Amino acid sequence: MPFTTPLRSPGIALGYLLIGLLLLLILTLLLLLVSAPWSWLSFFWGVALLLSVLAFFAVSFWTSALGVARYAVEGDALHLSWGRRQHTIPLAAITHLDRGEGYRLASWRGVRWPGHALGVGQLLQPDGTARPLTTYATRPLAEQQLLFTETEAFGLSPADPAFAQQLQPLVDAARASGVPAGPVRATLGPRHSPIWFDRAALALLNAGLVLNLALFALLAATVGSLPATVPLHFDTAGNVIRSGSGTSLLLLPVAGFLWWLVDGVLGAAFYRGGQRAVALLVWAAGTLLQAVAWVAVLLLIT
Repeated sequence: MPFTTPLRSPGIALGYLLIGLLLLLILTLLLLLVSAPWSWLSFFWGVALLLSVLAFFAVSFWTSALGVARYAVEGDALHLSWGRRQHTIPLAAITHLDRGEGYRLASWRGVRWPGHALGVGQLLQPDGTARPLTTYATRPLAEQQLLFTETEAFGLSPADPAFAQQLQPLVDAARASGVPAGPVRATLGPRHSPIWFDRAALALLNAGLVLNLALFALLAATVGSLPATVPLHFDTAGNVIRSGSGTSLLLLPVAGFLWWLVDGVLGAAFYRGGQRAVALLVWAAGTLLQAVAWVAVLLLIT
């Protein structure tokens, strides 16, 4: 049965280069945060560090996904696999194959860098009509191998130039058999989870993160002007029983951020298990905890 991988160069090499550059940026931002006195600028360094870490894991994930990507005919279907994202296309559902020359993109969104293009868009055909396009490719549209069904198109960039010639007879045989084609099946991965379209869930998660980052910003701006020691803990009578430096207060938003991560993962586990109400309750409790941290910090610095 036909089997091949996408053309992996230069996509993987550039992916590893991006990983290295992001790692260097992360280390630089960490040094800036550790060596410079706390100020408003420290807050922005911290936000940049957070974004850099997220970008590092995203690029690492998609680079490794390209490393195991494949196109394979198994049984009566063509399987397109790119990490956790997969499409299974019945051979009988493929109407025809064509090269990408003469086609244009009306729109496209996804994960892309030179040698890596995974996403969806609208394909403009030579007759001016458009149809949905799903791309599992590492080359520009003009260099892709296009597969068409009745309703959509798929863009591939097989490393084996004979892949299309091997696939065409199997498609012809499947269509000639008269067996009805089943539906195209897709596994789109965590980025397409229903949670991303749930406004209540996103509102609670974003509220917790915004409260936490705002607390970081407040302390970054004020910690330099605080006294050498500030009260950190009180007894039931309101007497100070423990003091420390102003920078010790930063442990509160740090702990709050770690809890936001744990709270998000815990709620997501309930959400995936079909317990949306429990997940919302978990995230609401996490947001309330961030608000409590705000009250605690205001009481300590005023």
